[in-house]
Amino acid sequence: MRFYSETALGVRRLSSRWAPPLARHVFSPLAERGFSPLAGRCGTAYSDNMHLEAIHLLVTYRCTYACEHCFVWGSPEQEGTMTLAQLRAVVDQAAAAGCAMVYFEGGEPMLAYPVVLAAARHARAAGLDVGVVSNCFWAESVDDALVWLAPFAELGVDDFALS
Repeated sequence: MRFYSETALGVRRLSSRWAPPLARHVFSPLAERGFSPLAGRCGTAYSDNMHLEAIHLLVTYRCTYACEHCFVWGSPEQEGTMTLAQLRAVVDQAAAAGCAMVYFEGGEPMLAYPVVLAAARHARAAGLDVGVVSNCFWAESVDDALVWLAPFAELGVDDFALS
C-alpha cells in the first residue's frame, strides 16, 4: 500500500521525496497515450487507444472540515452520501467498461466507513484496483489508525492518499 499526500503544488509520497509538479504528474501519462491538453484546438485531442483507466467517486460531500481550497465544498453541513447499491452499480459499470481502478473520495469518504469498505471489497472482487483519499480525521493515534486501515490493507488497497 502506498501513502500519498495531495498538495496544491503536486503529490508527495509520504515515505519519500516530493513527486514532480502536478502538471507534469497529470499530463505526462496523457501525452504518452497521444493526448495533448492543447491538441483539442487542432482537432486531435483524442487518440484511438484511449480508454477509461480510473474513476473517482465522491462518496459524500460531508466532511469533518470546511477547507477553503476544497473543490467540492465539502463541510460538516453538506448532505448527500452514495448508498452501497449505488457504489456497487458504478463499480460494476466501470469494470464492464475496462476500467482498472476506482478511488473512493469525498468530502470525507471514511464518514461512511462500512459502506466504503464494502464497496472496496466489491471493487476488488470485480478485479479493480482500489484507492481511498481521506483527511485521516480518524487517525487520532497509531492504534486507532491501524484499526481503521487494517481491513483496507487486508483487501490489498493500492493507494491510500492523505488529503
